Amino acid sequence: MISDKQVSLLVLSNGHGEDKVSVSVIRRVIDLLRYLPLKTSIDVLPLVGKGSSYKSISQVVNLLGPVKEFSSGGFVTHRPLVFLRDIKEGLLALTYSQFQTISKWSSDRVGRKLILAVGDIWPVFLAAQSRIPFIFIGTAKSEYYVRDERGPLQRRNLLEQTESMLSSVYYPWERFLLKKAIAVYPRDTLTCLYLSKSGLTNVKYFGNPMMDDLEPSGKLVSKIHASAFLSNVLQHCHNYRIVLLPGSRQDEMYRNIDKLLTCIKEFAKENRALFLLSCPSSASAKLIDPIICRSGWSSSSNSEDIMEYKLASSGLLVSFEEFSDCLHFCSVGVAMAGTATEQLVGIGKPVITFPGDGPQFTYSFAEAQKRLLGESVFFVRNGNQVGSLLQELCELNTSWRKKFVANGTRRMGVPGASMKIARDIVHIIQSISDNDQAN
Repeated sequence: MISDKQVSLLVLSNGHGEDKVSVSVIRRVIDLLRYLPLKTSIDVLPLVGKGSSYKSISQVVNLLGPVKEFSSGGFVTHRPLVFLRDIKEGLLALTYSQFQTISKWSSDRVGRKLILAVGDIWPVFLAAQSRIPFIFIGTAKSEYYVRDERGPLQRRNLLEQTESMLSSVYYPWERFLLKKAIAVYPRDTLTCLYLSKSGLTNVKYFGNPMMDDLEPSGKLVSKIHASAFLSNVLQHCHNYRIVLLPGSRQDEMYRNIDKLLTCIKEFAKENRALFLLSCPSSASAKLIDPIICRSGWSSSSNSEDIMEYKLASSGLLVSFEEFSDCLHFCSVGVAMAGTATEQLVGIGKPVITFPGDGPQFTYSFAEAQKRLLGESVFFVRNGNQVGSLLQELCELNTSWRKKFVANGTRRMGVPGASMKIARDIVHIIQSISDNDQAN
């Protein structure tokens, strides 16, 4: 057996959701590499934001920089004014620094090198220009944006309709770069099919890593049953269990919470329902509490550790740690979020969405998300339409719910993709190392 073979891996990811996908895959790569006679160093470079998701594996990976959070959050597609604002805030300087970081990494690291690009075509471009072998997990683009299994989607104008008629959602120049990759892992079977039809022979579909690590912990149910008020609401609310997803961007999230609570206020008064407001652990309880109280809810908790509220016969529980539990426990979602909405649909739940002020969850983003996720998403133009839709969705029969499960599986896949992709990456690392030894 050959030992002491050196392999260096650089991870490029461009977004909060992409960072989470990277962590899910890399954690499993690290576990698999423990059993191999390889010296492997792993560095990560978040291209958008500060890469906070990587903190969970900071003991086994090196976080490179520079990193910076822009006001756009990286959501600049079809928004030239937002893009110009990012440039004013230092986008070009950051991009140049990231080029330098990748170049320095390439010259400093010893042994064979491999780059894992995660997200859209930007990290692919950076990987390709470095002339280092690379692989790609495509999270941002899907054929479902432009077509489904029946054919091209009807779009809003001629330009968009032309996009739907192209041979692939990946443009020709993007496919040119993808052909340089050792392996391309698309997010769904439809995208895999059309990339293969376009001439790519390096495409492998193993599923969508977004659907991994979503097993419920049971903590949410325990927290509900520990409250006399919430357990009573749960006992009588039947399918009126609704999760509210405001997103994870701090500045936008608090505005979204206000909008979500406004749109469900009358519904909460007229029905007995249990609402779960799922917030990231980084959110501030001190900022959230006054928003909830201004919306007409009153605190029903005797403990500072539990944020529970009452409005008429309905209950509201704020969750900071039980995201997966909320997704599984609810019957319906009302969302102004990106990845979280996709995951809720993947689990098989219907979701109502409506646009906010951005920078992420704008009209264009929400409309595109509807195309991506199909019949499981009920996209409305404003929050005034949410109440009546909630009434209908909470009363849906089993056959309808089975349709949502089938649609979620088709568009988002089943759990297990992270491990399958990790195994393939480790196989590629072994091949690179073996080639190095042979040379």
